[in-house]
Amino acid sequence: MTLDHKVFPTVDTETTAPGSFVALVSTYQTDRTGERVVPGAFQASLKRWSESAKMIPVLTDHDGVIGSVVGKVDPRMSGESVQGLEVAGVLDTSTELGARVYQLVKEGSLSWSIGYTIPEGGRRKAGRVTELAQIDLAEISVVATPANEGTRTLSIKSEPSVQIVSFEC
Repeated sequence: MTLDHKVFPTVDTETTAPGSFVALVSTYQTDRTGERVVPGAFQASLKRWSESAKMIPVLTDHDGVIGSVVGKVDPRMSGESVQGLEVAGVLDTSTELGARVYQLVKEGSLSWSIGYTIPEGGRRKAGRVTELAQIDLAEISVVATPANEGTRTLSIKSEPSVQIVSFEC
């Protein structure tokens, strides 16, 4: 009997790559600015992002310059839960800034925030609170002091997963 040796390449996916994370980036609680996101507010925006086949950028402190992009969020792996907007993404640990952000997120020193616009008719007053019924999501940021204090990292990948690199059959 002859055995053939086969090698199967490993492939990192968004959920197994080092730096992968799941985070609650917006909640339905009233934030420090007096705004509260209404359940369902992100649905249309996430649908548009998914249909575009683009990733949502992860920035540092809402800084829109290219050097501040430290990762990405896959809109197809993101959605609204009973708590708020939960996203899955990956921090780019191959850059100095990305590696620093990853370490600070892992330690719990940074939290999450969102950059967005409100379409016409998407905002309404409810007493002292401004309710956001429609949100056009532009970016997700890692921040030291989020306006929404309930945001948090739910999980973050620290070690490469164990994978079969090759075997004989």
